[in-house]
Amino acid sequence: MGFNNEGADALAARLQNRKDKDIIIGGNIGKNKNTPNENAIDDYVYCFKVLHSVVDYFVVNVSSPNTPGLRALQDKEPLMNILNRLQSLNVNYAKPKPVFLKIAPDLTNEQLNDIVEIVRSTKIAGVVATNTTISRSNLKTDSKKLKQQVQVD
Repeated sequence: MGFNNEGADALAARLQNRKDKDIIIGGNIGKNKNTPNENAIDDYVYCFKVLHSVVDYFVVNVSSPNTPGLRALQDKEPLMNILNRLQSLNVNYAKPKPVFLKIAPDLTNEQLNDIVEIVRSTKIAGVVATNTTISRSNLKTDSKKLKQQVQVD
């Protein structure tokens, strides 16, 4: 779970050498867990540039529950900064790629309204709804049973 992988450079190398070029490939990009949120945009830009030639679209992931602090990037100002920066880079490529935003299912109505405004303002292609919830409220399964299943697995 989360972004555990070998990184954008390793992925780009594997995708560059893939045999079946007819399969649509998306790049799910995010910040490294050790990158402070104030520098997160650098990670998104790096991934975007490295993967642009080998993916068909991008998913800007600001909603993974397993990356500390990542969901704070769903706030209006940091999210606008990330998406506007990626869009400004994207238009400079001969073949710009669709950019989607992956959001959390735990957003408030006010946050969802902000997301709609951000999507319209930045003119990204759309929204991927949703990542994994961090809430266990309103489940039909008894919480004691859930704890037992987690311990067994």
